[in-house]
Amino acid sequence: MRLPDSVRAIAGKVDSKADELIRTIGDYFTLARLASGDYPLKLQRENISQICHDVILDYYDLLEDERFSVEILLPPVPVYADTDAESLKRILKNLIDNAILHGGGGKYLALRVSSAENRTIIEVEDHGKGIPEQYRRRIFSRNYTTAPRSSGNGLGLTIARSLAAKTGAEITVQSTKNEKTVFSIIIKS
Repeated sequence: MRLPDSVRAIAGKVDSKADELIRTIGDYFTLARLASGDYPLKLQRENISQICHDVILDYYDLLEDERFSVEILLPPVPVYADTDAESLKRILKNLIDNAILHGGGGKYLALRVSSAENRTIIEVEDHGKGIPEQYRRRIFSRNYTTAPRSSGNGLGLTIARSLAAKTGAEITVQSTKNEKTVFSIIIKS
């Protein structure tokens, strides 16, 4: 028996909301584990170039479908730094998701890796509307979002910064209105 289109549409919305709720619960669980010190880390020498390559490949289809211009700049030789690979992947995914959600109007995404002076820098750049100065301090706060209510829970950047701090890294942001936003992950080598 084929369901009417209206029932299928409602079922699709319910399914989407359930997925969103599961992600939000998972994000709160991650934050609680980070706050309690119960988040396992395995700090070791990792190939940062390979991690970045693997993460951006996860977005290939989405970026292609959305017609993004993508710039990936990885050094010709692998860059290594001490970090937790799974945490770095989560940080990168949160920053890329954020760039697509908030900077998607610019249809540009860059992922760059560089190293200098005993540190590795990973940059995620978008060419969207930018982040006004008055919001830059707050964007890493729990539940703070500038996105429409239905498209984010305000936990991604909080988790990214918390994970970075736990691994001894730092996240910074620079933004120019209607030009670009660059999030930088700075890993001390």
